[in-house]
Amino acid sequence: MENWASGKPMMITHWDPDLYPSKPAPGIQELVLYGLLSGALRRNSPVLLKEVDLLLNPQIRMAFKDDGVLGQFDSLLSTQRFKVLLPPRNTDFGDFDPSVQPMTAVAHERDRKKRPYKTTFRRLSSADKAYCARLDKILVSANAIEFRKEFPAENNFARRLTSILSSPKRSWLRRPPFSGITPQMAETFLSWCWNPSRAVERLQSEGVEPHGREAYRSLLYQVADFEEYKAKHGSRTGSRALKNLLQSVYAYCELDREEASGTYMGSRIAELPLVEDSQEEDIPLFNAPPFLDRVLEIPVASNIGDILGRVLEEIPPEPLDGSTSLKLVENRCAHVADAFARYSVARKPVKWSPEVQHRWKAYRHRVQVGALVLSAASHLTGLQFISSFELREIAEWSPDALHALTYCAPPLVNLIRGGKAYDDRDTERARVARSLLETMESRISHIA
Repeated sequence: MENWASGKPMMITHWDPDLYPSKPAPGIQELVLYGLLSGALRRNSPVLLKEVDLLLNPQIRMAFKDDGVLGQFDSLLSTQRFKVLLPPRNTDFGDFDPSVQPMTAVAHERDRKKRPYKTTFRRLSSADKAYCARLDKILVSANAIEFRKEFPAENNFARRLTSILSSPKRSWLRRPPFSGITPQMAETFLSWCWNPSRAVERLQSEGVEPHGREAYRSLLYQVADFEEYKAKHGSRTGSRALKNLLQSVYAYCELDREEASGTYMGSRIAELPLVEDSQEEDIPLFNAPPFLDRVLEIPVASNIGDILGRVLEEIPPEPLDGSTSLKLVENRCAHVADAFARYSVARKPVKWSPEVQHRWKAYRHRVQVGALVLSAASHLTGLQFISSFELREIAEWSPDALHALTYCAPPLVNLIRGGKAYDDRDTERARVARSLLETMESRISHIA
């Protein structure tokens, strides 16, 4: 069983449209976090994105409609830390060169061959073509494409699913993602793995055109939609639980083929059940735990790629392995979090708003102790007040000074509290570093 210090690349598997959480963390922030974890724990191995997720995940596509978000994605790809996986090189892409038009080639190949995505076909629209063209320029410019390894001749998906369903002990049926699967369902799907023609015949008897003739994910997803499997079993339907198992097996096979570790988030994808007859010593797990309902508070500027690149350059060169102490890992993550906070929350000169400057000029001739006013305001708010223009300290008190302090200080205090005249980047850095470190540690603590 691999560990959190594995040198394998990390593949984002939970961006699959059927698995993506209903309340996902922002995609750009997720990429930043995975980039930092990859650099800190994965010996600079890349983070892999699946092209089908970029093409078919509606929430990812909606985010990329924003030019600012797309620019941030472009900035991250320029670090060479992320690669977008395409189908194997031996795929027939027709008239399109995937090295020049990667997403366009993938979209047209799927459309031309009527390749289903689980239970549905998706026609290529004009909006799809325009979207792919925008991504093509970014992926090619950043040299961010990578081809998958060739698919095996043997149906490893059916083999692995069969080994799970035929295992004498089925304690895994009680696990939350699979709790809607009854022993009878398990036996039925096992028979379809052995003889997929029966599943084909059953679909045809229901007037459904099968999406294949072999026991692959698309065909079994279709039969999982049968009405008898949608009856409630506890908190889940059998249909949903069956799909969770199918998707988990599919992810395992995909990760095994690409020699990568995966990610999961939410409640649908899970580690594979262990089977007694397995002869494999290394069964890949999903080596990034879920977000545990954490809200990612990672600042992402337009030049987020430059920031990430500078942080990665500061990562200690010492490689990690399974014998590395947890304390060293924590120190390494703390170093990464601190570096990211320093670069992402850059100190800038304070620019006073016109409102503040106008009020200050209006009262300045009556304020003999301007420095005292600022000091008092700072004391009242408990914050650091940084001035961008020179103040004169005059020790002489007068009625005018007290009058100004009475009427001028409260408005200034309110402006400070509103963030219009206040800039304490040290406090913000500490907050960002703390939040990022807590998020990184919550991931690492669940890595098997």
